[in-house]
Amino acid sequence: EVQSAYYSRQQAAILTVYIKIGEERRNMVFISDYLTHDSRFVYCTRKFIVDFLRKEYHNIIKINYVSDGASAHFKNFHIEASWTFSASGHGKGPCDGIGAVVKPTATNYLLKGGPDASFSSPKQFYEWCFEKK
Repeated sequence: EVQSAYYSRQQAAILTVYIKIGEERRNMVFISDYLTHDSRFVYCTRKFIVDFLRKEYHNIIKINYVSDGASAHFKNFHIEASWTFSASGHGKGPCDGIGAVVKPTATNYLLKGGPDASFSSPKQFYEWCFEKK
C-alpha cells in the first residue's frame, strides 16, 4: 500500500524565474506536469514571462536572460533580448535559491504531515505553493 502510493504519484517539472527591474525584485515558479525540459516547455514559460512583463512594465524594451541552459530554448518574442550563461549545475544564481526554498519547504511539509500528507498531482503541488506564496 505504501509502495503503490509512492509510485502512483505524478511528477512535476519546476522552472524558477527571478525578475529584477531597477530595484524591484520578483520571483516566479512554474510547476508543470510536462516533464520534458525541451524547447516547447521553455517556450511556454518564456511566453508567459514576456506577456507578464509587458502587462506590468509597459515600457520594457529589453530582457537579459541569465541561465545555465541552452540558448536554443530562448525566444525573444519581439523584444530585444540578450543572454548571459553560467556554468550549469553550480547553484549560484537567484533562480537556484528560489528552487532551494520551494522544494525543501514542500518536503518538510510532507514529512511533518505523516502518511496523509501528499501531493497526488502537479496541480495539487501548485495549489499548495500558491497558498503558501
